Amino acid sequence: MKVKRMTFTEINQAVLVEGELDDKLKPTEILSRTLYSGISAGTEGAIYAGYAEPKPPTTSGSSNVGEVIAVGSEVKSIKIGDKVISWCNHDDYAKFDENPREYGWNGFRLGIKVPDYLPLHHAAVLYHYNISMSAIRHSQVKPGDDVLIIGAGFIGAAAAQLYAAAGALVTVADISEKRLGIMQKCGIPTVNPIGLSYQDIVEEITQGRKLHQCVMAVEGGNLISELVECMRVYGCITLLGGYRKETMINIAPLFDRINGNSLRIQGAGGMGFPVAEKPFLHDTHNGNYRQIAELMHRGKLAPEPLISLVSPADCQQVLQDLVYDKEKYLGCVFDWNKIR
Repeated sequence: MKVKRMTFTEINQAVLVEGELDDKLKPTEILSRTLYSGISAGTEGAIYAGYAEPKPPTTSGSSNVGEVIAVGSEVKSIKIGDKVISWCNHDDYAKFDENPREYGWNGFRLGIKVPDYLPLHHAAVLYHYNISMSAIRHSQVKPGDDVLIIGAGFIGAAAAQLYAAAGALVTVADISEKRLGIMQKCGIPTVNPIGLSYQDIVEEITQGRKLHQCVMAVEGGNLISELVECMRVYGCITLLGGYRKETMINIAPLFDRINGNSLRIQGAGGMGFPVAEKPFLHDTHNGNYRQIAELMHRGKLAPEPLISLVSPADCQQVLQDLVYDKEKYLGCVFDWNKIR
């Protein structure tokens, strides 16, 4: 069958092209008509700009929300008409397997059925909230912890909401006044670091206590030497951004401070989690999806202020703006209904 597919044809070039999808289903496969797909501004933006793998020409995507239109003979958990999340590309139709991978990136597999109470465009960003949830899981944040989130892009903004929902005392730092304004509407205190040192910022927001936790949701490897001076003993700096650009720092004083204050520099990659929920597993991708959806439903998380619905037909301009004009969008979801 013919499909419309967002493709990076070359560096700084995104095009909606016509492609082929084999609609013959194996017994455990599912075919869905895409309704929404969430854009990963960091990862997909880096591919678009040419400084991440895979290099163009390539397709991309991992957060597809669709309506099931066909199922294989052995599919048990899903029926025609169900709305589902799959780890599939930005295509107007998606084919994927019902059975998840054991752990890691669950590419071209079923995620979860969308709960009836969840708006479908919110379901398209569960993947992105799940990335931020990995920082919560790995950092072991506690209620009342002083937390600074650096970077108010979608992942940083989602992390701020999740840390606040966990009871932490969160402040968000970003140089974009528009993004800070969105955070303030979500009830999160903010600070613009332009002209300030992070040590001075932390001194003020913690009244001299220093930080329990700092989350780096930016490509900010050059900040780490300053941030270790902002942490309490046993503090934790969590790496939530993509670190693809070269940074030159003197690691001797950095290691000395990490060692002397028993600090943790914690990676927050979520791809090591198992996928399927099971009674003996605490943290899983599908479990995170379900819990995040429930937190949205209960009003603990607010995805709506973070999302701009855009047309797949405008993919070139949308990716260009996400990468090179940080003031225009915070996060984007392709609305495939706009081209039908």
